[in-house]
Amino acid sequence: MGGGSAGGGSAGGGLSGGGTAGGGSSVARRWANLQWPPWATVDAGSSLAAYAQVWVDGFTGTSGATPGLLGAFGFGPTGTRPDDPDAGWSWQSAAFNVDVGNNDELQGLLTPRTAGVFDVAFRARLPAAFPGDLLGDRSDRGRLGSDDGFQTENAGRLVVPGTGARLKVASLNLQCLTGDVAARLDAAAQRFAQLGTDVIALQEVCVPAGDAGVSDTAATLATLLSTRTGRRWNSRFAQTHLANNVTPEGLGFVTAQPLSELQIVDLPIGDFQRRAIIGVVGAPTGMVAIAVTHFSFRAQDAQVRVAQATAIVTALGQLMPATPRQLVLGDLNAVPTEASLDALRTAGFVDAWSAVHPSLPGFTHTSTNPTRRIDYVWARGPLDAIGAETQFGAPFRGSEYVSDHLGLSVEFSGR
Repeated sequence: MGGGSAGGGSAGGGLSGGGTAGGGSSVARRWANLQWPPWATVDAGSSLAAYAQVWVDGFTGTSGATPGLLGAFGFGPTGTRPDDPDAGWSWQSAAFNVDVGNNDELQGLLTPRTAGVFDVAFRARLPAAFPGDLLGDRSDRGRLGSDDGFQTENAGRLVVPGTGARLKVASLNLQCLTGDVAARLDAAAQRFAQLGTDVIALQEVCVPAGDAGVSDTAATLATLLSTRTGRRWNSRFAQTHLANNVTPEGLGFVTAQPLSELQIVDLPIGDFQRRAIIGVVGAPTGMVAIAVTHFSFRAQDAQVRVAQATAIVTALGQLMPATPRQLVLGDLNAVPTEASLDALRTAGFVDAWSAVHPSLPGFTHTSTNPTRRIDYVWARGPLDAIGAETQFGAPFRGSEYVSDHLGLSVEFSGR
């Protein structure tokens, strides 16, 4: 993930054509992809090399550049189509690079001039054979390039950080289905909206029984946030176990930023199967890889938690160097001196709370009488924590709390 063939090779897609999947079917007779970048961060005014591959039945199989084949790389507002003349896409021409099997690989530049988060696509045309544009999106990790048409969710992504760009994240253990779930989620959504949060890591996300209208509590929170903020919030759920052997429970990844990639990583087993959701999002500060997790809670699982932290570090390491901005958020069931957190420190992660409040304990559990800190936001790469707060430390009505954990929110600046 996150690399592709920066040097113009065939990794990540670009299969040879002539009927192979992803390389152009005998029905379509032509195919294109966006080979690289799947995502990138670049300064305004700087140029980034981009690569694409094209197959046209009976044309691109010969050696060298295919006569009449035209290509261009473009970028535009996220969620828009590159063939929409009103979407404001910018295009730069591409030139032949190398032959890759039956494909022609083309190379060009992306040179954004203004700050923002953009989608990236490739556009090909061979007028002599097939009039009209062929749009290529990503073909890595099971994506199909142009074989399934242009899909906005499969576009590449480009972030140009602006001066003063900020990223606001939060983590909260939702306490499954305890109490008045709807009221607790509404109170959480109200506060996260007030904070201007961009990404939320959730633990103890649960699926209510017998309610066909609600898939999980993370999805419900995303819907509430969309209504309150006017932004489009999306959620992902990863089940880890059955709470009380009945209720599906797991992790939630909730974001208002465009999501470029998502994977679920199995962690070493302690009390039960634990996982991490790792998402790559286009944030104003740059592309960032965010791991949401919940470590084993038993006292005897201290070494298991070390192994769980190490597994996350390893998974995030696979996204380097293309994605140097990285976060780990969640209920880690460990106090700050535990060895599992040393595994994060050794890997270069910084405890955001301690960076902002070096002399404050930052207790997060329990919400009614906090006596220990087990909920965290860790960061490495070109991100600086400039603010950190605990949330939901008071009842939202009567004696009811949003959770038995305090939430943790952190604001980052880019550099």
